[in-house]
Amino acid sequence: MDMVKQIATLEEEILNRLRHWGRYSTSNDPRTTTGNSDKESMEWKTCDAMKAEQAMSRARETNRDFGTTIMEVQWEVAIELGRILAETIELM
Repeated sequence: MDMVKQIATLEEEILNRLRHWGRYSTSNDPRTTTGNSDKESMEWKTCDAMKAEQAMSRARETNRDFGTTIMEVQWEVAIELGRILAETIELM
């Protein structure tokens, strides 16, 4: 699995846990700073670090600036995340 798809998959898993917060936590508020929300916060940071790593690698390989490549990676992850989420949308 390529890095972009891997990052998008991880982000989808985080969003799914937050969407179904009651299944994963005894807290009624997913914004609390205790319990599983610390895990999600760390996972978001991991995804951001993975994006930066991918962008840095691309920047070196293509001799382009990091700012451009990080935006490209973020855009690609967002598109892939959209594709993943589109498969799970419940039609009315």
